[in-house]
Amino acid sequence: MPLPVSFSPAFNSRITVSYQRAARKVPLFSTEECKAVISWATTKSFTAVNEPGKGASQYKLLRCGREAWNPRVLAFQQKLEAIVEDLNHEIWRFDITEFLNVDILRYEVGDRVPLHVDLGINTYDVKLGVFVQLSPGNAYKGGTLRYGGAPPLEAASRAQGALLILPAWVPHHVTTVTAGTRYSAVCWAVGPSFR
Repeated sequence: MPLPVSFSPAFNSRITVSYQRAARKVPLFSTEECKAVISWATTKSFTAVNEPGKGASQYKLLRCGREAWNPRVLAFQQKLEAIVEDLNHEIWRFDITEFLNVDILRYEVGDRVPLHVDLGINTYDVKLGVFVQLSPGNAYKGGTLRYGGAPPLEAASRAQGALLILPAWVPHHVTTVTAGTRYSAVCWAVGPSFR
């Protein structure tokens, strides 16, 4: 499948290598593509995910099996995978064997994600975490995706359609949403354990 965007040297110059080769790019998904995913997601049920040891909801998660995608949303996932494969080849060259299904996250007032890394005992095969900003940045307050190894953490772009890719060992969190609703899409590229 041909790549949906051109990765010429001029385009690559817009990649920011921020922390341990974390790549942040300018928006790659159009407003229409983001709206299509949100529109599809609003017709589905979300599950509250609780923070360990606490009763309050952390965020609302919709796990999306590929058989449940409509054609426009499936095209979104295929484009996302093609971009990540190309960036991995250019930047990290990790051994990636597959992509896990995209999850759509809906953050409402009070929702947050504590600081964590994606690489762990039960997630030893995760290589890259992939995040797409679906909501317009002014649709909510708070809810900032931050990442990095030491304070102050970098703030991910709030531009609708922005893409952030992090190696699995990079700490990240989402601050508490104080107003509005935030939607994002996440998936993970996996492969054999790091050696």
